[in-house]
Amino acid sequence: MWMYKRRDQCRKGLNDDFIVGVDQFIEFVLSQGNLVSNGQIRCPCSRCDNRRFHDVEIVKVHLYSRGFVPNYDQWSYHGEPVHHDNVECGMNVDIEEVVEVNNMERVNVALENTYRTMILDAAGPSFNPNSNEESEEPPNRYAQLFYEMLKAAMEPLYKGCSTHTPLSAISRLLNIKSEFNLSESCFNRILQLVKEFLPDDAKLPIDYYKAKRMVRKLGLEYEKIDVCENGCMLYYKENKDRQNCVVCGHARYKSRREDGQKKDIPYKTLRYFPLAPRLQRLYMSSKTSEHMTWHHKTR
Repeated sequence: MWMYKRRDQCRKGLNDDFIVGVDQFIEFVLSQGNLVSNGQIRCPCSRCDNRRFHDVEIVKVHLYSRGFVPNYDQWSYHGEPVHHDNVECGMNVDIEEVVEVNNMERVNVALENTYRTMILDAAGPSFNPNSNEESEEPPNRYAQLFYEMLKAAMEPLYKGCSTHTPLSAISRLLNIKSEFNLSESCFNRILQLVKEFLPDDAKLPIDYYKAKRMVRKLGLEYEKIDVCENGCMLYYKENKDRQNCVVCGHARYKSRREDGQKKDIPYKTLRYFPLAPRLQRLYMSSKTSEHMTWHHKTR
């Protein structure tokens, strides 16, 4: 087969059939729209082993220099239907079941691409999703959170599930909570009921707190700033250590209860969303970067 006849021994270069075959392979993969993520496809070279996504030209270079991963005669990761042994042996198998299996595999890959891209956009360009497996040194806490989310974006919600991963399921549920303004207790009750419907091995958080922790790093941090209860001033910068308002004299913190409360509780708190990280995220995200540079490139 052309896939494993990369070198032309006579000319000491690439075989013409291999070059043509690679072009046909790339053309076929690009025709499978649900397997293409922002112009990137899985690289089937012997080193990437269908685990990493690259631009088309990089995939070509990898294949020219390294060749295909061994025994990849069936392009199952790139949209080619899987020929199961039962079908090849001529056994009586419902063809609709085989088609359904192929469609399930495509749904899994499409889901993985979508949520994987979302995580990489949130992590930023300096984050290497493959460094965890390439390096013996353990990742720092910041990187580890993204590795855990990548895992949650790639494994099925439960064994045999073809429609959702843990990350996709909890993202949808949190979106519903936000859209319909559900209370935390209501969300927890719904989550408990959903878990009862699912198999015991379903990887779904048990409550709202655990769900928020799963997707926390996808969002952007905010800063809490204490405020005078009457709105006179912010306890910020040069005033961050003050205990009373300089305008009206109102106390910053509530009086401590007699039940042993040790933490100071402010009367009012403002949540400040820094602008710079949000602008950076708009440029980092593949979904919004084109719109952010439109005035320079397209106008």
